[in-house]
Amino acid sequence: MKIAFIDTSGLTYTPETPFLQPLGGTQSAACFLSSALAAQGHKVSLLSPGAPEALVMGVRCAGFDFGTAAAELNDHDAVIVLTTPIAARLRQAGVTAPLLNWQHKAVGSNGAAPFAEPDERAAWTSTIFVSAYQRDTFASKWGMTGEVIGNAINPTLARTLRTAPSFVERGEDPVLFYASAPGRGLDFLLMSFPTIRKALPNVRLKIFSDQAMYQIRPENDEFSVYYEVARSLPGIDYVGGISQSRLAEEMLSADIWAYPTTFIETSCIVMMEGAAAGCMLVGSDIGALRETSGRFGRLAPLTNSRSGWSGAFARNIVQEVQRARQDPAAYGQFIDDQMAWFRTQCDWNRRAEQWSALIQELAPVSANQRP
Repeated sequence: MKIAFIDTSGLTYTPETPFLQPLGGTQSAACFLSSALAAQGHKVSLLSPGAPEALVMGVRCAGFDFGTAAAELNDHDAVIVLTTPIAARLRQAGVTAPLLNWQHKAVGSNGAAPFAEPDERAAWTSTIFVSAYQRDTFASKWGMTGEVIGNAINPTLARTLRTAPSFVERGEDPVLFYASAPGRGLDFLLMSFPTIRKALPNVRLKIFSDQAMYQIRPENDEFSVYYEVARSLPGIDYVGGISQSRLAEEMLSADIWAYPTTFIETSCIVMMEGAAAGCMLVGSDIGALRETSGRFGRLAPLTNSRSGWSGAFARNIVQEVQRARQDPAAYGQFIDDQMAWFRTQCDWNRRAEQWSALIQELAPVSANQRP
């Protein structure tokens, strides 16, 4: 089949980018899915305004312009648009190919607001959500329906097994890590960490976070004060954003994914990756995090104040560490089961097969059968 991805975010990247440098979750997902579909024999393009023409990992990368959209897209079996509601504009430009909105945002986000317009909703062939939680919120607000196809773990991690012993096996305090955008809970983690360290004196926290994933230069990063605080606190290694390849290596030697977020996540790829790497999942019970983690998440409900939530999260970390130490064998089996489940279920090749089946269902006449 012939499949095009469109990203109007303004970020510049190819399917190779997340293996080499930091890149946001939505764009990384597009890289991994597009290259997985190409590897399965489909003709795949990744289009974004201003992008240079190139063939990378089997995916044709090229620019995109609404003025030439119909000529570019109408022989495709499916056009997958990352998040942005632009179907009405594409239809006005003469695009007749099936339009699939691959929605990553929360229903209350600014980027989702155009779905309030009936013409925008009607212009899509289908919307594909990354969680049932997300689909239900869009259905409740705008009556939207669609399939749920989840995200998956980065391919470097998927093909690398954990060999490092856990903190329970080492008899040491754990290594925590944070690898999400800085505005999604890093402040709460920094407030929590001194309390965690009082109970676990040799605990370490590694932070792989900045706005390089959004291609924002350091001098323009509004969260730079967070990084300064992180560098000043004992027990914290502030690293900043890194590639998916390096992040996989770091997660495979860490112990706990620590995420005291108040951000409404519709999915959480780094949570999946932490689970697949053999890390305990300790975070907030908000958005789709419960759905994403399944029975493996150690999630706590938010409190009504910043200081209250920071303290509650610190206590949750300490309690879960103590619980793991009480029964090392049970904890080891739990983590083994967790790794096996996420590595089996959250795989981009599996996701590519699901997308392929959905496109065949939505586009009954394939491109190679058209006159």
